[in-house]
Order: sequence, then structure tokens, then C-alpha cells
Amino acid sequence: MLFSPYCRRLLTQELGENAVLPVMVPVDHPDHGLESALYESALAITWVEERMARLAHDWARNAEDITTALAEGRVPTIGDHTDELRRCAERFQTQRGYFCTLLRLTKAARTRTTT
Repeated sequence: MLFSPYCRRLLTQELGENAVLPVMVPVDHPDHGLESALYESALAITWVEERMARLAHDWARNAEDITTALAEGRVPTIGDHTDELRRCAERFQTQRGYFCTLLRLTKAARTRTTT
């Protein structure tokens, strides 16, 4: 599961050769350049937003568990789970930024090729 070569090229041109690109985007079609890039970037944004929604649900459930523990007089286990959720949120936000950049670049490239 990788970006197509075309998308990777666009992103590295924009973000630099040292950019760490996400590799978790499902691509189940051949690389056809610009049209594939438009499809990939839209798919990727949807993909990461779905995961962010799940993460928000996990975060709410974690907060509920902490509140319940405090109400019952127990010591809540906050540490590792909360840190893990925070790291996931940061990673997804970074990935969404990459995908939005890719979408902007592909739309700009499409405009240039159609005019």
C-alpha cells in the first residue's frame, strides 16, 4: 500500500526529498498519472478522516473510563493509553496534511494541463 509513483513525485517535489511520506494509503488501481493522483488524494483524505473519527470515538471512551473510575473512587489508568491516542491523533493530522497537499497539487496540475 503505497502512493503511486506519480503522487510520490508530486509530494517530494513539494515537500523535499527528505519528507517522510505516509505509506498507508490503499491504492487498488494502476498508476495513470494525474487522474490516478486525483483519485488517490481524495481517497486518502477520506481514509484518514475515517480513522480520525474512530480515534475521536476512542478518545471519548477513554475520557468516559477515566470519569467512571474517578466517580467510583478508583485510580484511573491514564498514562499509556492517553499517550497512544495523542500520538495517533498527531500522526493522522500529519497524514491528512500530506493528503490535502497532494490534492491541491494534483488539482493545480490538472488545471495547467486543461488550459
